[in-house]
Amino acid sequence: MNRSLLISLLLFPLTAMSQTLLPLPQHFTKTNGSFDVSSFYKFENTVGDEAKNLYLDNFFRNNGGSTKVFLIRKAVLKNSSNEAYRLHISKDSVVVEANSQEGFLRAGQTLMQLKQKNRIQACDIEDAPELSWRGCMLDLSRHFYPLSFLKKQVDLMAAFKLNKFHLHLTDGAGWRLQIKRYPRLTKIAGWRTQSDWVKWWRNHDRRYVTEGTDGAYGGYYTQDEMRELVAYAKERGIEIIPEIEMPGHSEEVLTTYPEIDCRNAYDSNDSSLPMTGSMCPGNEGTYSFLENVLSEVLEIFPSKYVHIGGDEADMKAWKTCPLCQQKMKEDGFKKENKLQAYLIRRIAAWLKAHNKQLLGWDEIIADSLGSNASVMVWRTQEYAADALKKGYNVVLAPNSHCYINRQQDAPELGSAGGYLSLEKIYSFKPLKIDGITAQNRKNVLGVQACLWTEFVNEAADAEYMMWPRLLAMSEIGWRGEAPEKFTNFRKRALVFADAIRKQKVNVFDLRKEKGERKESLKPVKHLAVGAKVTYNHRYSNAYAASKEATLVDGQLGGWNHSDRLWQGFIGKESLDFVVDLGKEMPIKSVAMEFMQNAGPDIYYPATLTISLSADGSNYEQVYRQEQPEVKDGLQFKTWQWNGKKRARYIHVVGTQPRSNMWIFTDEIIVK
Repeated sequence: MNRSLLISLLLFPLTAMSQTLLPLPQHFTKTNGSFDVSSFYKFENTVGDEAKNLYLDNFFRNNGGSTKVFLIRKAVLKNSSNEAYRLHISKDSVVVEANSQEGFLRAGQTLMQLKQKNRIQACDIEDAPELSWRGCMLDLSRHFYPLSFLKKQVDLMAAFKLNKFHLHLTDGAGWRLQIKRYPRLTKIAGWRTQSDWVKWWRNHDRRYVTEGTDGAYGGYYTQDEMRELVAYAKERGIEIIPEIEMPGHSEEVLTTYPEIDCRNAYDSNDSSLPMTGSMCPGNEGTYSFLENVLSEVLEIFPSKYVHIGGDEADMKAWKTCPLCQQKMKEDGFKKENKLQAYLIRRIAAWLKAHNKQLLGWDEIIADSLGSNASVMVWRTQEYAADALKKGYNVVLAPNSHCYINRQQDAPELGSAGGYLSLEKIYSFKPLKIDGITAQNRKNVLGVQACLWTEFVNEAADAEYMMWPRLLAMSEIGWRGEAPEKFTNFRKRALVFADAIRKQKVNVFDLRKEKGERKESLKPVKHLAVGAKVTYNHRYSNAYAASKEATLVDGQLGGWNHSDRLWQGFIGKESLDFVVDLGKEMPIKSVAMEFMQNAGPDIYYPATLTISLSADGSNYEQVYRQEQPEVKDGLQFKTWQWNGKKRARYIHVVGTQPRSNMWIFTDEIIVK
């Protein structure tokens, strides 16, 4: 993106007052008048190159002799953050104060928001971020987007003081970074047979093809292109964080360099051995490969942190792999997960020797990662508490508030499931989660939104998922929590969304927002509210909701299966429970609502039966329903028995044909 487009993105037609700044400064006082930047004034930079940046340079004038002044100077500020700054603006002067390059840059970004046409509202601002990490992760493996798109997002992020752009560059869907020592990673592993990830992955195509093959989908960034992006982002105050997945999610690596696959450790060439997608941690060749790759990564990315993934490693092959089992024997490991911990520790030590910090998803948490390891928490706050307890730095990206691949309104784009509104993100209070104390507060680096792109085929769709939700993440990261009511924030978000839309940014239209599923907004009264529920097959701990109270609390679920109103069950015979109404009574209907979303393997039950009993021993089946046709997209359906019976106990059984299929339900409604 050229400089002129950058400036157009920042010259928002706004009224210069605190309500149109985003993120809101820590301290803002409006005063009378405004400074006219079209008039003659003396521009005086007493700091030099440290205070020169794309934003402040827009105010440069060579108009000596005027009584008006635009002064840039160093100052000692109350806040010790490198990004702290102070502005004093009157009709005759603009005074910009900071004590570092980052502070002058943030001051310039604020001035660009304050400027309306040729005037800057008179005011006093003293400002600094509450959190030093305010990021966005973009998955470039499932779908590849052009370099120009990445630059455009850098400009947008910078305008709102987001400062970390985490690029998920490798995964089973494609390798996206040129590694000169291993050319097959981009010549083959960067290209697949079809663009539709759902068809390619879930239908078990999963074939890679050579670059240039007819119909091949993919792409990669050359090292020079990534260096260009790094420099572009640095100029705007953003650090590019590379992610190289290990040891799991590595099907593309093992296809092109099978020598580090556990299957290579067997004497026979048995093609029936399954590929698990996880590198062999018992093979020394794995470490040579990773260190060689990382050596080239470090030459491209000067970032303090290198993200190594570390999530969802499939360890089945490690249980029988001769090399893995030998390694476990040598080091006294009792379980295969210790092999992953060993790999992470070894890579962390290598990165430390190169003055880098290892960053990984919360599966890497262990007792002995090393002092240079940091954890990015994507699951629940319990993992953040565990990481903090062990002394690790933490970036908070819980899927409940930060996964923007979830739909932001009533189902529209295909998604990985769930619902995450602008309001939900704005409600995030990262510094108030369990486990944070006065002593470990310094270890909370910040927050990050994450966009996984399994269902986001085009760059325009990715942009649609990012904006305006990144505006909420910006303010939460800068202020630590919402500084005002959501209704007021939404007004500011509308102003900025309209402004960037005029610059051809594909922004979700907040004015057309439908909001949360209406069924979830009002409690439901029925005979089973508060009744005792006994599970013959327990719900999944990952989706326990309110545990035994969930299905009888009178609350229906929203769009999101992880909203703690839906309860999840996994397995062939996963749904099996009994409701005790307390006494025998007349019953005329029993209804249950189910969610279906094929993306995350959530389906209506293959069969559902409802049986009634007066004594808890002798049951009569009154209802049986077969699963309807499976369809893509998010759906809801209520299955209901109607009749006239007397009963105290209600026995519900739901089944699925495969062990990896989920059943999600929110309430059993008895009338």
